[in-house]
Amino acid sequence: MSDTPAATIVPTTCRNCDAPLTGPYCAQCGQHVHDSARSVGALLHEGWHVLTHVDGRFWATLRLLMARPGQLTLEYFAERRARYAPPVRLYLVISIVFFGLNSLTGHFQPGLSFVDDSGQVHTAHDVDEFNKEIGAARAQARRAAAE
Repeated sequence: MSDTPAATIVPTTCRNCDAPLTGPYCAQCGQHVHDSARSVGALLHEGWHVLTHVDGRFWATLRLLMARPGQLTLEYFAERRARYAPPVRLYLVISIVFFGLNSLTGHFQPGLSFVDDSGQVHTAHDVDEFNKEIGAARAQARRAAAE
């Protein structure tokens, strides 16, 4: 076996705008030359960066994701990704915003819930309590049917 690293294929044109490349970034659109798939460390670094530097690409990505999600996927796989936020970065930002707002509002309460025949919502915090609630709701439904 040889100790030399495997040769990597470096593109000569930008995959986003087809401009000729002269360095690690496209001179026309600014997209980095690297491949889309990268290490976990690089993704974590990117996640930290997006949390501290939300820019216009985040909003453009979110707008396209809500309006035409398939188009965003096609753009990313076609290597036209300079104008959009990376998917992991988008996920991290949305998750942190969701859980941050959730902790402030307190509307999410973990538990087991069901709706009985009358439309009443029953919530239990463990399986035993849940089974008791279901049994009580069934007994009430049987009494109502017998009357």
